[in-house]
Amino acid sequence: MCAWCEGKKNVYTRIADLESHVKKVNREVTISKDQFTRANGFYFAKYPEDYAKVVENINPYDAKAAYEARKAMRSWSDTFSDKQAMGDQ
Repeated sequence: MCAWCEGKKNVYTRIADLESHVKKVNREVTISKDQFTRANGFYFAKYPEDYAKVVENINPYDAKAAYEARKAMRSWSDTFSDKQAMGDQ
């Protein structure tokens, strides 16, 4: 999911597609070279448990790229009201 598209739920099936989207649409975002690796895709996944089943390695929780991804996703989730979040369940 794109953590930089506020108030939108842009979902991509591959981490490379998400990276391409961010580079085209969210040019102001500064990304590190390891931000959009398959191992870090777990932290952007809509269904992280399913993602973990198909990817061999996941970045450790305390890795800098993992921290940045979690931070971005937290900020993105704050752009939705509680009512919108409940509608997804």
